[in-house]
Amino acid sequence: RELVQAGVVAVVGHLNSGTSIPAAPVYARAGVAMLTPSATNPRLTELGLNNLFRLVPNDASVNRLWGQHWARTEGGGSTAVFNDGSPYGVGTSNSFIDGLMLQGVRPVAGATLLAEGRSGLVQQVLASRAGAVYFGGMDSEAAPLLRALHEAGWRGHLLGPDGICTLAFGKLAGREVVQANPVLCIEPGANPPTAAYEAFAARYVARFGIAVQVFAPQAYDAARLIIAAVLRTGSTERETLRAELARTQGFAGASGERIGFDGRGELVEPIMARFRLLPEQRQLQGYFH
Repeated sequence: RELVQAGVVAVVGHLNSGTSIPAAPVYARAGVAMLTPSATNPRLTELGLNNLFRLVPNDASVNRLWGQHWARTEGGGSTAVFNDGSPYGVGTSNSFIDGLMLQGVRPVAGATLLAEGRSGLVQQVLASRAGAVYFGGMDSEAAPLLRALHEAGWRGHLLGPDGICTLAFGKLAGREVVQANPVLCIEPGANPPTAAYEAFAARYVARFGIAVQVFAPQAYDAARLIIAAVLRTGSTERETLRAELARTQGFAGASGERIGFDGRGELVEPIMARFRLLPEQRQLQGYFH
């Protein structure tokens, strides 16, 4: 409210969905454009506001694409889908299932950790003979589940959203476990190594003396989009800028994305990175969209 009263015409932010969702209607009532580099909850653009622009894929689109990608590249057969029972876990796992089913694949088993417990999920995997398990949740729950599966004699792929895509996963699960069972995860906004991104990264390191921090390229692109809209229109009037931002298509981002927005303010062509988690590192396996 203070920003609106101060005459701000566009905002880069907010950091996460918990702050972005309540802030967005305040900006919308004043006609202030809001460009978030990092909030991923699908609810944000489901608010039906015309001032929102998201520079990362939302959780639903990310995991739907992950399910489609898995089904296309690995066949998707014999995949069990579990989650931790949280809104994040349920949402990501349901979206992964949507992606599988778009390719004509159905999961062979599914449940929540809260309902079944870890041993219950292990028994479902063994009984269904699943060759892969998707777990919607965080590394703190996914790693012990994989360790329990390994100890029960299971060998297969563990898949997950960005919540498991951490350097800590290998330590939590154990070296032997992650070496015997490939752990694959995806991450949105992972900055494919285009010339634009490499140039940005070089400038960033020279300026700050540290590696590029997560979502920094997206925040930089958000600021560039606002500046470009001002230059094209010659205006800093709120509605003029909002309308011009809504027309963005094919903008070459420092993030490596070709930025364009659909009618809800979502990226038209989101890009994902696929990683394999090893004991002490994340191994990039490539990009898909």
